[in-house]
Amino acid sequence: MPWRNYSSIDLERQYNPRLSIPDFDYVIAPFQVLSEETRNRHPHRNDVRYGPGNKETFDFFPASEPNAPIHIFFHGGYWRAQDKREHAFVARDLVGEGFNVIIANYDLCPDVTIEEIIEQAIRCVLYTHKHGHELGGDPSRISISGHSAGGQIVAKLCANRFSGPLIKAAVAISGVFHLEPLRFTSINEAARMTEETAKINSPYHDPAPENVAPLLMLGGGESEEFHRQSEEYAEKCRIAGHEVDVIPVGTCNHIDVLPEIYLKGGEGYRAFLKAIT
Repeated sequence: MPWRNYSSIDLERQYNPRLSIPDFDYVIAPFQVLSEETRNRHPHRNDVRYGPGNKETFDFFPASEPNAPIHIFFHGGYWRAQDKREHAFVARDLVGEGFNVIIANYDLCPDVTIEEIIEQAIRCVLYTHKHGHELGGDPSRISISGHSAGGQIVAKLCANRFSGPLIKAAVAISGVFHLEPLRFTSINEAARMTEETAKINSPYHDPAPENVAPLLMLGGGESEEFHRQSEEYAEKCRIAGHEVDVIPVGTCNHIDVLPEIYLKGGEGYRAFLKAIT
């Protein structure tokens, strides 16, 4: 069954970076090197447990000063792949900017459902708020960000009723906010969404965030569907009274946008830093 005017093949190309990005493995390979460099550069604690799931752990990169703000990052991978160890580079320059940084893991589909992943993300935020002082941070200044599936997680967290007192700022990067089209791609082989669960897990169908709505960022060179997803979700938040911007970053694709946002000197770095500060 096609989505809107897309054939099955075209829809797959719209959403699957392995098809749309030439030399995908080559583009993502530097993340491993950057992350290892980050672990060598900054003191950190690995595998801090925040919940009972097999992967409910995070790596923690502390700021040099006490009571610093805390930033939580949720990786992408369409809820079925990737790991916190590949994304330690997110902390590289944020630590120098005075942030404690949490790189979160969560269990993956098909071992769990997307709904269960969201519950895990909620537990991560709650744990961080409860134990923020023990970590050396300020639990009254928690910000969050995420990429791709992590962008969906961020938007779901913003819609959660705890978002006002617990989350002070949010950034969703290359997010998917309307999950229905993904049911007609190979992504659903692991995610196993039905029409009902796709709607339940779509931030677009949630009540608009009451307190914190995310800044939306994505690569300027990403597919039409990723741009449509961000623009439509932004408009939903604007109708609810939030000032939500969509910032395209250069000509970046779905993968190389990440270092341009999280690493100093990148095209999106200053806008990202301003949003969470």
